[in-house]
Amino acid sequence: MEHCLELLVNADSAQSPRLFHGAPRCFESLLSTLDLWAKKTQSNVPYKAEHDSLKAFARDAWPHLDTAARSVIDDARSKWQSTVNTGTMFVARHFGLPTRCVDWTWNAQIGLFFACRRSFDEDGVVWWMDNRQLEEAVKSQWPSVFNVGGNVEDHIERAILDSQETEWIACLHYPPRLSRATAQEACVSISGRIGVAHDQLMTRIGVTNCGRVRVPSALKRQVLQYLQDVGVTGSALGLQFASIEDIARDIRTGLSRP
Repeated sequence: MEHCLELLVNADSAQSPRLFHGAPRCFESLLSTLDLWAKKTQSNVPYKAEHDSLKAFARDAWPHLDTAARSVIDDARSKWQSTVNTGTMFVARHFGLPTRCVDWTWNAQIGLFFACRRSFDEDGVVWWMDNRQLEEAVKSQWPSVFNVGGNVEDHIERAILDSQETEWIACLHYPPRLSRATAQEACVSISGRIGVAHDQLMTRIGVTNCGRVRVPSALKRQVLQYLQDVGVTGSALGLQFASIEDIARDIRTGLSRP
């Protein structure tokens, strides 16, 4: 365990800020939950599934959401006249709905928690990358993708709403009023195309200062005990909203039906 922690501490203490993504299974590629769902179900309509699930979440979870989460969905709906947008994704992703987003955290220990919290018979993994290099690489895409060099927020939202299959990747930050995302020190990477691994997209745009640390299954419980001792627990990270997660699970199950 000491070697695993040392690798993450070294990554966390670098001069340039690092982002971390913990996953309980050590897949070879970094796929979003919507990518994994489409792959598992062999769906040929992932964009329709994305639209349907975001609309259903905004409708069915609304009575259970707190004021801050409602405001994020409502503000985005007012701006883009649809619940198919990153605002709904931000809220829904944190309650288990499959989206094209991949969650990252600025905190290596939080990334390690998510790598260890389940699947105790399988190795976990913590991916990391240099945020400064990522930001520079992301900016370099926009002139060729959207023919602009500045703010591309509206272009990204329009691409998602219109199901444009354009190859790009961006890093978006949660509104600070979302308590769960704040507790997890979280942001997301989001792709222009469903079904393309985020690590591959990052490599294509020039992100080279990155890597991953494998967490052996035999160490997971020991790591969780260490994290509990330093205050990194499920309750501290806001993982206790069962009713909303049940709704997200029901929508996810419904996506697999004909």
